[in-house]
Amino acid sequence: MPFTVSSVLSDDIPQLSDIQWAALNPNPLIWTLYPYGPTPDLCAFTIDSYNKATRFPSVRLMKATNTETSEIVAFAKWIMYPGKMQEERSECQNKEAKQGGGWSKGGRQHTPPDCDEMALKDWSEIIARKRKNIMQERSHSCGSRSGCSLQCYFSCFAPALWVLDILHTHPLHQGRGAGTELVKWGTDLADQQGLQCYLESSPAAYSLAKQCDFEDITDIEIDLSKYHEGYESYKHIVMIRPPKISPRVPPKDIATDNIAYAVLDQREEGAKLPGYGFHDGHSALVAKSDCL
Repeated sequence: MPFTVSSVLSDDIPQLSDIQWAALNPNPLIWTLYPYGPTPDLCAFTIDSYNKATRFPSVRLMKATNTETSEIVAFAKWIMYPGKMQEERSECQNKEAKQGGGWSKGGRQHTPPDCDEMALKDWSEIIARKRKNIMQERSHSCGSRSGCSLQCYFSCFAPALWVLDILHTHPLHQGRGAGTELVKWGTDLADQQGLQCYLESSPAAYSLAKQCDFEDITDIEIDLSKYHEGYESYKHIVMIRPPKISPRVPPKDIATDNIAYAVLDQREEGAKLPGYGFHDGHSALVAKSDCL
């Protein structure tokens, strides 16, 4: 089945919400965090979050469209983290950046409606602890050794990189190549720029990530039996994909210290970071989000 990959338009965004929640339906983590399913309030929250994401020049929302039916069957959210940022625009000290990510509005964390707040808080804290362990004993771009932002975290891997934050394919169209095309859109661009790619993969998307040359770094695990009888341990896999051509900035081994780290170059005056991981841990392929 042929697909075309192109930028998401504003009129497409309600369809993204439909695809997302259909794709997430089998995920036990999602049913733990959102036990009432995609309620009208949660769907409205999702649509609003994607609308906000389109305002950031660092974000690329891409869709895969069936060329025969013109139906959107999958979408991805890529975020570019460049190597420089004016110090005064760094969000290293923002409270939401110290946590596992999630949706943010106006510089503060917002909890999605109709969620299990305790489970969501626990999952966010698990992600935050894992990232803190990865950054332990490493220099931070903000100059701090305490909690700081995702820019500092990503710079543990490379001074600049592309993050695959979200990837969803509608269940009726899974296994036909749409998700692969959306991943390749970002990895091809990263190769042209000589940059690494990062994601946090769900178990369902792990084989696709491996096929696209992503390499395991570590995992993020939560015991869901604490919240739902019959559920077991669930984990996401942190993965990196090296560029296929010589990078402008040599890839940094995660164990290496004393590297000049980078923070995000936000080109929009007064703009906030787009909440890396708007779905941290809840997409088919997630680079982060702890809230969906």
